[in-house]
Amino acid sequence: EVEERDLPVSLSKMRAASAPVLGTDLPPLLVDVAEQMAEDTLSPLSMAIGLLFPPGLQGRLESAWARTDQKPSEKLTAVQEEVLRAIDDLDGQLVATKSKPIAAAALRALRQLRQKGLVQEALTVRPKQERETLPDGLRLTNDEQMVERFLLNEGRKKPAQALTLIRLQGSEGIRLSPQEIKALSGVTDQTLKALLKSGLLEAATVDAHAPYHAPTLSPQQNIAVDAISGSIANNQAEQFLLFGVTGSGKTEVYLRAAAEALKQGKQVLYLVPEIALTAQVIGQLRGRFGSNVEVIHSNIGQAERLEAWMRVAQGKSPIVMGARSALFAPLENVGLIILDEEHEQSYKQESSPRYHSKRVAKLLAKRHGATLVLGSATPSLESYWESETGVLRRLEMPVRAAAAQLPTVHIVDLAEQYKSKEARPSMFSAPLHERLAKVLERQEQAILFLNRRAYSPFLSCRECGHIFKCHQCAVSLSYHKKDFALVCHYCGDRIGAPEFCPSCDGDRLSATGAGSEKVEESLRNEFPTARVARLDRDVVRKKGVLEETFAL
Repeated sequence: EVEERDLPVSLSKMRAASAPVLGTDLPPLLVDVAEQMAEDTLSPLSMAIGLLFPPGLQGRLESAWARTDQKPSEKLTAVQEEVLRAIDDLDGQLVATKSKPIAAAALRALRQLRQKGLVQEALTVRPKQERETLPDGLRLTNDEQMVERFLLNEGRKKPAQALTLIRLQGSEGIRLSPQEIKALSGVTDQTLKALLKSGLLEAATVDAHAPYHAPTLSPQQNIAVDAISGSIANNQAEQFLLFGVTGSGKTEVYLRAAAEALKQGKQVLYLVPEIALTAQVIGQLRGRFGSNVEVIHSNIGQAERLEAWMRVAQGKSPIVMGARSALFAPLENVGLIILDEEHEQSYKQESSPRYHSKRVAKLLAKRHGATLVLGSATPSLESYWESETGVLRRLEMPVRAAAAQLPTVHIVDLAEQYKSKEARPSMFSAPLHERLAKVLERQEQAILFLNRRAYSPFLSCRECGHIFKCHQCAVSLSYHKKDFALVCHYCGDRIGAPEFCPSCDGDRLSATGAGSEKVEESLRNEFPTARVARLDRDVVRKKGVLEETFAL
């Protein structure tokens, strides 16, 4: 007998375990992975195990009482007899719901019968209550000209609708649930109702895509497909780095490998870094495999995620696609795991438990004996090194598929340009300025990339050389001209931009270097008739800005 002092908690604070929840058994291999992840991340096991269950499960639980095979060994009371007859009349299960709770007398009798071993209690998941708001399935209209006319004529006035259409382009004819579309686009039911009313979205019961015609593979694609499919068919459980340039056809390789896994009676886990960028991939997967594809993502509503989780647990969806949270789908016989764009930082979970999807995917592949494919046009340093040392088998696809050409890249030495006496002061090189002007003449669009936000990376004093730094991080504060503030991009600390130097009291303060805010200002000055929009973390924090920018 255990003494109370030997226990980590007081007996008075311990509660009996609840009844088992029917239909929510976790695959043992997945529990093993959670235990290893808790150990690797120094996290409580309960926190790691919590990732395996969908949110909203507890709120949908109901008590269910069923008869056992045991026969009564003594005479039962009238109430107990009546309760057993009620269970028999209800197909062997008496369920207590919020709207129809079990009466106190009957509940007392059930507990007495449980002590006698005649009934047992379990918990069941309450079915989802259907609401007559939107159809269960929606699809983008196949009328591409109708979509283009809307984007051209009404997009700026209806930015949320425009963004939804942009995100869905490439998935024409593919059935998506309203929750999936809202997760892809970040919009509400009202936006979907408006698109449905205008005919840009259509109600869908089944996918209406054209018959699938397998594209002709390039030699590099053939080599990759043969290698990955061979690993799956022969249960070799290899790990691959699919190193292919943009447009080389990596997705087609994934789809062929997934088809091989299904042929072998195995399941597929397809991970992407951001669900908002995957409408085309969902379209390709469902176009190829139909309703076998389940999308799991944290942006989908709790009720829908629970329903998706249950379908996967019941074996109805052998292909699961999603971002980080899809790693913990209750799959029991995985044959192929795909990490597309494996270099992306969004695969890292920043809150506890701080796991990396790549590490968890490797654990899952090892436990299941599954083939793992990491795909990227710009592999992470560690993955490339692993392919050099033989941990990963590297498959290279350096040529674009279907004879598509890579863009021409021009590298301009600004130092040489500034030596020229004819060079005018501008943050844009002469070739770039000339090409921007020609694009605007043709009424086309241009995108400029700069991996630095704010107006300038630091503010300095021209008289004494003082540079304003964060007192917490010891890094330079970035100057945000529009907000007239200095901001630390590490910890977020913010101060008002000073007018005088704190070291020498001088007033010759200079914003040195260029950020995206300065690029925007320069574009407006040099091309005053052009529509200019800036997209960075500072801008998209404001609600609706992203939609308005996409609709320009």
